[in-house]
Amino acid sequence: MKKRFRKPEDPLQIVIVRDMWLTGFDAPCVHTMYIDKIMRGHTLMQAITRTNRVFKDKPSGVIVDYIGIGDLLKIATSKYTGGGGKGQPTIDMHQALEMFYNQVEICKSLLPEKSDYSNWKGLRDSDKVLLIRKALNGIIKYDEAANQFMLEEKKLKGLLSIVKSQPQIQEHSVDVLFIQHLSKAIRNAKSVKGTRTNQKDQIKELISRSIESDDIVDVFAMAGLERADISILNEDFLLGAKKEKDSIAIKIELLKNILMDEVKLRLHKNIKKYTSLKEELERVIENYHKNAIDSYTTIAELVERAKHLQEEDHRNKELGLSDEELAFYDIIASKKEIIKEAGPIQDIVHGVVKAVKSNLQLDWMSKEDAKASIRLAVKRELRGKVGILELNNILQEIMEQAEGQFAEWRA
Repeated sequence: MKKRFRKPEDPLQIVIVRDMWLTGFDAPCVHTMYIDKIMRGHTLMQAITRTNRVFKDKPSGVIVDYIGIGDLLKIATSKYTGGGGKGQPTIDMHQALEMFYNQVEICKSLLPEKSDYSNWKGLRDSDKVLLIRKALNGIIKYDEAANQFMLEEKKLKGLLSIVKSQPQIQEHSVDVLFIQHLSKAIRNAKSVKGTRTNQKDQIKELISRSIESDDIVDVFAMAGLERADISILNEDFLLGAKKEKDSIAIKIELLKNILMDEVKLRLHKNIKKYTSLKEELERVIENYHKNAIDSYTTIAELVERAKHLQEEDHRNKELGLSDEELAFYDIIASKKEIIKEAGPIQDIVHGVVKAVKSNLQLDWMSKEDAKASIRLAVKRELRGKVGILELNNILQEIMEQAEGQFAEWRA
């Protein structure tokens, strides 16, 4: 029975306990205890904490007191805090309800203006999507406001788990539904990722969990996007952004997250280029938040940066270089005026990358002798092809790229 009761999916939902399980039994999924026997002191404190384990979406437990153990609990609590324990072990249901009502009002105060969801339960699914999209578009532009809303909704969720059995909370059911659905949409919009280049052409699509328990809504569809893929960011998308102004802030948030994630994934491949691109993206978003540029200009700027990423994907093939060689090509090509050797720069790049890789070893970043071996090998490769005075400068950039690109090297 112990094994079964620890499994939340097991049909065994209620166990009547006399003694043993009250003080020594641990089942994190247990959320409610009904007390109908007198207990005191340490035994009482241990008993009520049978339900206090955090588990998945359960932040706390509920004690249903049938015989009035309030005074005994106060005595036990004073001993608990007197012994060095901190915090308040329980709150009564009346207090929990007051906290719940107050948290609902806090969340409502953070909603965008004109968020009228009073008829939520009577709306068609498509109208619910439009309502969520309108609210999402009104809150997503400013990170601070969106993050604050998600934080307050999380507090509301914790309180809801305590008071959910109380019939009087039903008058706020529509408020809670809308607040939770909007918070999910914000989280989904902020957690969108770009294409995973190390997973070839696999596209990671984002689906929001639900608008109702059985209604799946695609956050990309909300914004007029098909998938989280930089290849869709073209002129057609730009035209769509101009037409659908009611979701333009959502689009900007999604695009920002797709592009920033894509840059983060590629950063080690070309530190100089992608650090610069990351700074450009941050500058665009900062100007947007300051209202220095409008929404349409922001999307145009983001799409332009997406083109840079697309062009980078094609450049390897055109130059006949591998992904790991491209960054070293950019370093050497940027100093082509100091290259003494005739012929394609690609030939020098092949030699430099080979010199670096042939001297890599496990944990080489923490071994000065290993770094020295790489520097020496690269110097030999460039000797006669680059002037002596310029050699040290170009060598420093090559080593910085090697450290970023091959830091996690494994044989």
